[in-house]
Amino acid sequence: AAGACPGAPPAGAASAMHEIGGTLELRDGWLHAELKMGARVAGKGLAHPVPCGAIRLRLADKNGDVIVSNFRAISCDDWGCNTLGHRILGGSPPGSSASKRRVHQAWQLQASRPETPL
Repeated sequence: AAGACPGAPPAGAASAMHEIGGTLELRDGWLHAELKMGARVAGKGLAHPVPCGAIRLRLADKNGDVIVSNFRAISCDDWGCNTLGHRILGGSPPGSSASKRRVHQAWQLQASRPETPL
Protein backbone atom coordinates (compact mmCIF):
# COMPACT_ATOMS: atom_id res chain seq x y z
CA ALA A 1 0.00 0.00 0.00
CA ALA A 2 1.18 3.51 -0.72
CA GLY A 3 2.90 5.06 2.28
CA ALA A 4 3.25 1.75 4.12
CA CYS A 5 6.47 0.84 5.86
CA PRO A 6 8.43 -1.68 3.71
CA GLY A 7 8.33 -5.16 5.24
CA ALA A 8 5.66 -4.29 7.82
CA PRO A 9 2.42 -6.21 8.21
CA PRO A 10 -0.71 -4.69 6.63
CA ALA A 11 -1.86 -1.64 8.59
CA GLY A 12 -5.62 -2.11 8.27
CA ALA A 13 -8.23 0.22 6.87
CA ALA A 14 -6.94 2.81 4.40
CA SER A 15 -9.15 5.50 5.94
CA ALA A 16 -7.32 5.41 9.30
CA MET A 17 -4.56 7.95 9.99
CA HIS A 18 -1.33 5.97 10.35
CA GLU A 19 1.96 7.17 11.72
CA ILE A 20 5.49 5.85 12.12
CA GLY A 21 7.51 6.84 15.16
CA GLY A 22 10.49 5.99 17.30
CA THR A 23 12.96 7.51 19.76
CA LEU A 24 16.47 8.34 18.57
CA GLU A 25 19.25 7.03 20.84
CA LEU A 26 23.02 7.21 20.39
CA ARG A 27 24.41 3.80 19.38
CA ASP A 28 27.84 3.13 17.85
CA GLY A 29 28.23 6.73 16.64
CA TRP A 30 24.76 6.85 15.04
CA LEU A 31 21.44 8.23 16.22
CA HIS A 32 19.33 5.07 15.97
CA ALA A 33 15.58 4.45 16.37
CA GLU A 34 13.49 1.31 16.24
CA LEU A 35 10.35 2.32 14.32
CA LYS A 36 6.77 1.29 15.00
CA MET A 37 3.70 1.94 12.88
CA GLY A 38 0.14 2.28 14.09
CA ALA A 39 -3.10 4.20 13.86
CA ARG A 40 -2.98 7.63 15.55
CA VAL A 41 -5.55 7.95 18.34
CA ALA A 42 -6.21 11.49 19.58
CA GLY A 43 -4.65 11.99 22.99
CA LYS A 44 -3.47 8.38 23.26
CA GLY A 45 -0.60 8.01 20.78
CA LEU A 46 -0.34 4.98 18.50
CA ALA A 47 -2.97 2.25 18.83
CA HIS A 48 -1.67 -1.30 18.36
CA PRO A 49 1.82 -0.29 17.15
CA VAL A 50 3.76 -2.89 15.17
CA PRO A 51 7.52 -2.86 14.50
CA CYS A 52 8.32 -1.88 10.92
CA GLY A 53 12.08 -1.30 10.84
CA ALA A 54 14.81 1.02 12.04
CA ILE A 55 16.47 4.25 10.98
CA ARG A 56 19.91 5.61 11.76
CA LEU A 57 21.44 9.06 11.16
CA ARG A 58 24.85 10.68 11.66
CA LEU A 59 26.77 13.74 10.56
CA ALA A 60 28.80 13.07 7.42
CA ASP A 61 31.07 16.13 7.57
CA LYS A 62 32.84 18.21 10.23
CA ASN A 63 30.75 21.33 9.54
CA GLY A 64 27.41 19.64 10.26
CA ASP A 65 26.12 20.49 6.78
CA VAL A 66 25.63 16.89 5.59
CA ILE A 67 23.88 13.98 7.30
CA VAL A 68 23.68 10.38 6.17
CA SER A 69 20.76 8.12 7.01
CA ASN A 70 19.81 4.50 6.39
CA PHE A 71 16.60 2.52 6.76
CA ARG A 72 16.39 -1.20 7.59
CA ALA A 73 13.05 -2.93 7.09
CA ILE A 74 11.90 -5.33 9.80
CA SER A 75 12.27 -8.20 7.32
CA CYS A 76 15.93 -7.34 6.45
CA ASP A 77 19.24 -7.94 8.19
CA ASP A 78 21.15 -5.28 6.23
CA TRP A 79 20.81 -1.50 6.12
CA GLY A 80 19.50 0.06 2.91
CA CYS A 81 21.44 2.49 0.74
CA ASN A 82 22.73 5.80 2.07
CA THR A 83 20.48 8.84 1.85
CA LEU A 84 22.39 12.11 2.15
CA GLY A 85 20.86 15.28 3.51
CA HIS A 86 22.49 18.60 2.62
CA ARG A 87 21.72 21.66 4.75
CA ILE A 88 20.21 24.51 2.75
CA LEU A 89 20.24 27.99 4.24
CA GLY A 90 17.77 30.45 2.84
CA GLY A 91 15.43 33.20 3.84
CA SER A 92 14.49 36.72 2.88
CA PRO A 93 16.59 38.74 0.41
CA PRO A 94 19.75 40.31 1.90
CA GLY A 95 19.17 43.74 3.40
CA SER A 96 15.46 43.26 4.08
CA SER A 97 14.25 43.62 7.66
CA ALA A 98 12.90 40.05 7.53
CA SER A 99 16.36 38.65 6.70
CA LYS A 100 17.71 40.11 9.96
CA ARG A 101 15.05 38.36 12.06
CA ARG A 102 14.94 34.89 10.58
CA VAL A 103 17.10 32.32 8.80
CA HIS A 104 15.29 29.36 7.29
CA GLN A 105 17.08 26.00 7.41
CA ALA A 106 16.06 22.94 5.45
CA TRP A 107 17.57 19.66 4.33
CA GLN A 108 17.64 18.41 0.75
CA LEU A 109 17.75 14.61 0.60
CA GLN A 110 19.43 12.63 -2.14
CA ALA A 111 19.74 8.84 -2.39
CA SER A 112 23.30 7.64 -2.87
CA ARG A 113 24.58 4.48 -4.41
CA PRO A 114 25.48 1.94 -1.69
CA GLU A 115 29.13 1.88 -2.80
CA THR A 116 29.55 5.66 -2.35
CA PRO A 117 32.11 6.18 0.45
CA LEU A 118 31.52 8.80 3.13
